[in-house]
Amino acid sequence: MWVLTVRTEAQGEITSPCYPQNYPNSLTCRWSLQAPAGFIIQLTFLDFDLEVATDCIYDRVVVNTGSADVTFCRQSANGTTLNSTGNVMELFFITYVNVQKRGFSVRFQHGRLRKSFINGGWL
Repeated sequence: MWVLTVRTEAQGEITSPCYPQNYPNSLTCRWSLQAPAGFIIQLTFLDFDLEVATDCIYDRVVVNTGSADVTFCRQSANGTTLNSTGNVMELFFITYVNVQKRGFSVRFQHGRLRKSFINGGWL
């Protein structure tokens, strides 16, 4: 199954399908986070529980920040924060056919480009 969701609101939360219950097998999800021009997107992992596999060959989350793809699978991403390099960030979730886990929860928010994020708020 392939799912595409576009999110344009200034802040929000994204979870894997069925979260906090186990996610389905054979799934590909893509979330496109879009901010207005002059803004970036900050994404923070709140919870992360995926199948453990060497080299991310099975279940994984991939975040495209605009300049790089960052892949998470067997390691915990809890507390990890990523910033986009422009006003678009994409999040992919791919599952294989055997093991099912709780999945993930992330929070995102827009922030002005050229400003700093300090102590939980944009300056």
